[in-house]
Amino acid sequence: MRINGHAHIFNLQTVLTTEAIDIIVARLERNNYPDFVVEGLRKFLLTQLERPEYLTEEGLLRSFLIAIADNDKFRSFVAAQGARLPVDVKLLGEGPAVLATATLRAALDHLSTHLDPQDGLGRGIFDLFETLRLAMSPDIVSVADALLGQLPDDTGLVALMMDIVATPEPQRDRQNFLAQMKGTSDAALARPGRIFPFIAVNPNRPDHFTVMQRALEQMGFVGVKLYPSLGYKVTTPAMDAVLKYCADEDVPIVVHTTAGGFFKSPQTAQYSNPQAWIALLGARPNLRVSFAHCGGWGGLCNQEPSQVPWWTDIAGLITSRDNVYADLSYHVEMRGDTAKEAAYFGALKALLASPATAERIIFGTDSWLVRMSIAEEPYWRYFMQHLTADEQRRIMEIAPARFLGLPVNGSAPHRNIERHVAWLEARANQVGAEPAAWVAPLTTVRFTPTRSNPSWSKNNVAHVRLFQFLMFEVKQIPRDLQSLGFEGAGKLRLRQLGYFTKDHEPPAMFANRCRENGVNLDVFLRNAGAVYEGDYIRQTALDKLIGMFTEGDRTLAEAGAAVDAIYLFATEV
Repeated sequence: MRINGHAHIFNLQTVLTTEAIDIIVARLERNNYPDFVVEGLRKFLLTQLERPEYLTEEGLLRSFLIAIADNDKFRSFVAAQGARLPVDVKLLGEGPAVLATATLRAALDHLSTHLDPQDGLGRGIFDLFETLRLAMSPDIVSVADALLGQLPDDTGLVALMMDIVATPEPQRDRQNFLAQMKGTSDAALARPGRIFPFIAVNPNRPDHFTVMQRALEQMGFVGVKLYPSLGYKVTTPAMDAVLKYCADEDVPIVVHTTAGGFFKSPQTAQYSNPQAWIALLGARPNLRVSFAHCGGWGGLCNQEPSQVPWWTDIAGLITSRDNVYADLSYHVEMRGDTAKEAAYFGALKALLASPATAERIIFGTDSWLVRMSIAEEPYWRYFMQHLTADEQRRIMEIAPARFLGLPVNGSAPHRNIERHVAWLEARANQVGAEPAAWVAPLTTVRFTPTRSNPSWSKNNVAHVRLFQFLMFEVKQIPRDLQSLGFEGAGKLRLRQLGYFTKDHEPPAMFANRCRENGVNLDVFLRNAGAVYEGDYIRQTALDKLIGMFTEGDRTLAEAGAAVDAIYLFATEV
């Protein structure tokens, strides 16, 4: 099995916090994106933080370009460029909201051509939009499927969570983090044996230890992800407890190890320096640790100008300890430079030829975060073009399998993998596909792929009736969103429906629309055979429905859950 040893499948909504937005924007500034792009993305992300919604590709394109074009810096850019800009880019400055979709697509292409780096290596406006398109997937399983869809069926992903926590943490941010945790677990169940989830541990989160335990012991997680540059040192008592647990319970750790990537400040960026691990691994030599990005080794693969080459310390740890690894994720800067490319792959081949390091270097992409430079499948192809079949096998199969604790050449699985298989076995009738081939020798359980989205399912009468009501009875799902069908409609927000005119008409008229929707839905459901559940009566049911329509923030899936709690249908057991 080929494995991407460093990937991300969380969607944007589950990691967005005000602190995360600041860190993302700072990274774009360091990568020299135009001011109006940086400001536009900040505005777009803040809107998604305050009023998250599922956007179709067309809706995302429009929102993205509106956010970029609706500021004085963009208008100044258009004025300064004058005749050198295509007409569709100039039209953006006059108001992209009214432009046809074809015009918007052309404007994005032309803006990218005009502004993006000319070396063909990404890092431009189009790549930023494509990154958003993947990041804005409605759920984490969709992100995983988008990445797996670019790769052969026998490929796995090490799915690393991200925890950018503010202190104190707003309740909304905590809910998003828990949704990321659950969604990552769901992806491991939906694609059994192909998703290896790692829980993000940030000691700035007060209950980080119990969250970690729950993930590893109850939710199918197989490892821990540390990202010290987000604002914590690895040499504290809190982190010592985490490391002790991982050593005692046979849990592997991936630790971010560059001065680049995401960081709160230049000072916290230094918290990822691997020197601290010399003593930590001396105290606990049985810890399995993979140093992400190889520390930006030797200046050959630096992805940012300010990066510090920390490879020397990592190489020393690999050669002196049996359980230390490093991954090649987000190594992109050598592309397009013949001399740098030759030096990079020369160094990599030397590592793969040395007995001390031959099976300790793990292939990884940093997907989807690397999409701003290159897509998943071309990243794999680029490395495969420069390595022999045996070298590919070492970094894409043997090293990641050993690090994860998978059986290799007849060896027994590590305890973290045994726990993961037991977790899958207990849910054998909930998986979304047949398990990967490596699972079969470790279990006698028969798996039955039956998994669907339990929060929006055609097997749930309440969900189906709500969709029928909005789609056919009152016809409030807009025409451009009807192609989503039942499955896709579950991610829509109520405020995206036709009745939601809250900001465009007097409050009394909007309140009447919501009341009318509530009354009509109640009649529709009772005519379909539903009765009130528990202590609900007509008035309390109406109050709930009217309030649901009024606030408008719920997805249709969430609204379906509310309906399911109010009404009992004849087919329910």
